[in-house]
Amino acid sequence: MGRRTGTIIIILITSAILGSGISTILSRFFPEGPVYKILCQIFSVGIKNLTLNLGFFELSFSFTLSVSGLTILFIILAIILLIKF
Repeated sequence: MGRRTGTIIIILITSAILGSGISTILSRFFPEGPVYKILCQIFSVGIKNLTLNLGFFELSFSFTLSVSGLTILFIILAIILLIKF
């Protein structure tokens, strides 16, 4: 029986949130080193500030995606579990 797209998206978002939360918690315990850099260091990618100014109307937009190693690991684990089960 197939899964709905909404269910898959919710599972992936939940695993990303869980991975980020655990990464934040573990970053307090790991000292600076290779394990910290791989699992807990947060990498941010995105648009910091994009502004459209038309004189009478100004629109600002920004988008940032912050990802750690554990976030990626949890997403991959969720994908594997979705495929297997």
